Amino acid sequence: MTDNDRHPTDSEGISRRDILKTSGVALTGTALAGCMGGLSNSSDLERDSAVEAIEAKLPDYYPDEYWQTVAQAQQEEGEVSFYTSHFGSFSESIAGAFNEFAPSIDVQPVNLPTAKVYQRFSSEAAQDIWEPDLIQTYDAPALSQLNQQDAMLNYDSPEKEHYDDMWKSDDGAILANNYNPYSNAWNPSELSGNPPGSLESLATAIEENPSDWDGGFAMYDGQLSTSMWQTMLQWQEVYGKETMTEHIKTLASANPKTFWSTSTMGEWVASGEVKYGVGLAQFILDAYVRPDYGEDQLMWDSADDVISNIFLGGYNIVKEPDNPATAKLFFDWYNSPRGQIFLANNWNVVASHDQVSASDVESEYADLGPMIHSNIDESTPFVWGYDKLSKSGAQKTEMKDLWYRQFVGGGWFPIRLNGNGRRLTSRFRVIFPVIPPLSSV
Repeated sequence: MTDNDRHPTDSEGISRRDILKTSGVALTGTALAGCMGGLSNSSDLERDSAVEAIEAKLPDYYPDEYWQTVAQAQQEEGEVSFYTSHFGSFSESIAGAFNEFAPSIDVQPVNLPTAKVYQRFSSEAAQDIWEPDLIQTYDAPALSQLNQQDAMLNYDSPEKEHYDDMWKSDDGAILANNYNPYSNAWNPSELSGNPPGSLESLATAIEENPSDWDGGFAMYDGQLSTSMWQTMLQWQEVYGKETMTEHIKTLASANPKTFWSTSTMGEWVASGEVKYGVGLAQFILDAYVRPDYGEDQLMWDSADDVISNIFLGGYNIVKEPDNPATAKLFFDWYNSPRGQIFLANNWNVVASHDQVSASDVESEYADLGPMIHSNIDESTPFVWGYDKLSKSGAQKTEMKDLWYRQFVGGGWFPIRLNGNGRRLTSRFRVIFPVIPPLSSV
């Protein structure tokens, strides 16, 4: 998964390809809002024309008293901030689209690598410091830990009833509701024959012609990328652990180029530096790489074995936000049909809201049709939501260790010590000193 690929901006009325032609565009909210000041108490709230303009954009199932949330956000707070592992242009486009919905709010995104979102926020929360109003991370186990540590607000949103339980915590809070399918990408000018459509077919192609594939394909770094361990977890369910491990060994024997950024690996494929990319983020290929390369240089399609998904996570309100009403307004907009349709049409992110239909969404993926959950879910059993991935912490560690052993340690375990300081043994030969890089991504 990419963490922070690029940094232009976007809005509801600007296509993501237009975004690529700009850089450093100021956020609408920052330009318009400034410091709005605060009112002394809630009795000073007014249902003025600005409040009514936002109310007119709300779904009809919002309660009438919601106007007070809107009024407090605009008249007393006027700003909202968040930590996010979305890459720069993605988060800034979300901020810009929110500003079309609520023009007077100053939106302040802070882009951080996936691991840093958790590390920085959890460290601050432990000291009772609540710097952002919301946080977003790709890492479901990390999100689960924060939820269990009582670091986030279980907000009773009017959007809650419009999401399946797979997107919620055990206590019913919406924590994550978006994903994007992966794609196998290839360079038609460099790859002869049909591209491998699955892990198994790629492993077979390597075994049949190892010299042709040596160094010729790219895949996510399993230590630095959330995407790789999630993909391996899905491969394990398709093939079984033993067969999946053998296929992984075959891939490792071909010395692939590995990295954590889809845009970088996509450019490797399109430029001919490699001819194939395994399971890359389709929405990033489309947004960042496709505009600069033709179909004779870059193509992609869904996999034959797993249409695996990038778990994007949602924006979650921290336990004690400085701007509680604005945080709720942002959260509700993001999870509303308006916010979900924006994400689907501008970033090819799958919308899972039960009132977003195929007619609302223009973006399509491969032969699956519009980017709504029902279309993707019907085609694969491996659309995993927060309910499953949040409980996969131990499997996350196992998959990362497996990747490390094969791609860095040559199939050997690194030295590990038990609680008494004694070396643990295994059927693999132990080598020293090999210490895996520290990463919780």
